[in-house]
Amino acid sequence: MNTIAINIHRSCIRREPLLQVLPELPTPPKVNLAAIDVRRILECCKTKDRLVLHRYYIEGYKVQEIAKSQGWTATAVRIRLLRARRSVRKRLNHGVSCGVE
Repeated sequence: MNTIAINIHRSCIRREPLLQVLPELPTPPKVNLAAIDVRRILECCKTKDRLVLHRYYIEGYKVQEIAKSQGWTATAVRIRLLRARRSVRKRLNHGVSCGVE
């Protein structure tokens, strides 16, 4: 009886594949959605506004550093930042297509 059980067990082991193929697990693409939003926002800006927004928010420059590098006053940079933010907000809220100006 034991011999029969052992033979049945051995035949079952031989029928099973030694290596099993693992199923492909879908992984979401690693898309940086924030980068897409930033690009979209910057495309809505005028060239000088884009420069100021990029340097201030992305590169981390201070207002005084931007002003010095551009030959502007710190007040001019703050006003340009304010107007650029308002302009972008207005265009994005109204669904205006953004093209480079």
